Amino acid sequence: MKKSHRYLIAACIAWAALLFLFQSGDDDSYHSPPPRQQTQQTRPQLNRPDAAIHDNKLHHKPHNGAPSSFPDFSITDRPLMPPDDPLCAQLPGRNSNITLIVKTGATESFSKIPTQLQTILRCVPDVLIFSDMEQTIAGVRVRDSLDTVLDTVKQTSDFDLYRAQRECLVSQADCTRHRDKGKEGWNMDKYKNIHIAEKAYNLRPGRDWYVVIDADTYLFWTSLVSVLGRLDPSGKLFLGSIAHYKDFPFAHGGSGYVMSRGALDDFVGEHPGIGNAYDQRVTEECCGDWMFSKAMIETSNIGVTQAFPTINGDKVWSIPFGPTHWCQPLATMHHVDSEEMSLFWEFEIRKYLRSRSTSNAEANPVLIRDMYVEYFLPKFTDLREDWNNVSEDFIYLNRPPTDNEKWKTVPMERKAKFERLAHVSLENCKAACEKKRGCFQYSYHPEGKCALGKSFKIGYPTRHEEDPAMRQTSGWLSDRIKDWVEKQGECDTIKWPGMKLQQNISTGF
Repeated sequence: MKKSHRYLIAACIAWAALLFLFQSGDDDSYHSPPPRQQTQQTRPQLNRPDAAIHDNKLHHKPHNGAPSSFPDFSITDRPLMPPDDPLCAQLPGRNSNITLIVKTGATESFSKIPTQLQTILRCVPDVLIFSDMEQTIAGVRVRDSLDTVLDTVKQTSDFDLYRAQRECLVSQADCTRHRDKGKEGWNMDKYKNIHIAEKAYNLRPGRDWYVVIDADTYLFWTSLVSVLGRLDPSGKLFLGSIAHYKDFPFAHGGSGYVMSRGALDDFVGEHPGIGNAYDQRVTEECCGDWMFSKAMIETSNIGVTQAFPTINGDKVWSIPFGPTHWCQPLATMHHVDSEEMSLFWEFEIRKYLRSRSTSNAEANPVLIRDMYVEYFLPKFTDLREDWNNVSEDFIYLNRPPTDNEKWKTVPMERKAKFERLAHVSLENCKAACEKKRGCFQYSYHPEGKCALGKSFKIGYPTRHEEDPAMRQTSGWLSDRIKDWVEKQGECDTIKWPGMKLQQNISTGF
């Protein structure tokens, strides 16, 4: 017999033996391990918010009604964190009476909310997430804020996306891939604000504060708690960053806004069904945050109180560091992507852990100055090509200004001698900044534009042009900036927002 044949026969015999063993394994009396000794184990207690009442949990049971050996899977308003979480256990404000409300949409929720859950929402004790569709994200409930909108209004074209989302058989990303999600989402979003306030008040009655942010808003929790700890929640307070539309001041939604217990007791408590009362009117307006501010003043005579720059709509690259933005606590930033949210979270935690390691009884709020030290100073340079540092306080042109440039363009009759040729070259632009009182930075474009800034900003990269003569360049007067920063010291006196009704000036949390 050939050697190869012997190998083939041996392989067949081995395969038959293995097959016999696998088949005999179906009998539990063979090859089964001895039964494990049942031991009673104590499951670790998870920290649930005190408001996690029946409405906040959806228990999923076996679909066939059969008993299950697994514990019920609960959908909650926030992830359940162990009480010994090193990042949360002693964070100031853990026992605060604040409800944080996150406003999102089904087309963006799975791209933005998971990062918030891992960062800014991680240590917040009471969270409600509202969208335009009932969803769950990793066991966390996302509520439909629009289910109580009047049926007649929900039949309008503003709700085309709302209806399409419910008919989706696969993921929302696939179902809405070919839709104009920006426009359709905006049309639907404006109905949320008033209904969210009404729903949050009814779900969490008696809270001291109700804070609303967007899914792309970064929240510095310690700063927020520090600010609200100085105020009396029984007053009718509506705090935000004021913007204007139709000559009416409103709380900019992307920056976030805060409502006191006293304000919602009046607005919602005294006006049941307030959401439906404005549904039809919203169809004629553009924006939910503007309509909400309108409703607050019309219904309860509560106008928005300026809390800027603590409640802030800037990104870190556009914050105008300097005289107007320095020793104020920073509570929010807007248009923050997932990378930035992770970055800021890590910075905030490092700052908090350092304060604990020095036996500081209270974690100080994040100040705008802290963002300068962390993000501007390490990359500080005199000049950067292919860069826009968002200088926009004084603009010099050799062409007619655009609509956005008109209000900052210096007319010829008001130009000093050193300003008249600022648009001609980078060197002239820098010289104009050096001679201009209060100027910290400049930006030059070879098309004939020089812009100066009364603050110092990080800015952002611009398109790289092959022709060096067409590249935008930005510069900073480093000596002037360093001298100014040194004169400010360490911000020993925090500039708290100049809010009205500061009846409770206690610094305790």
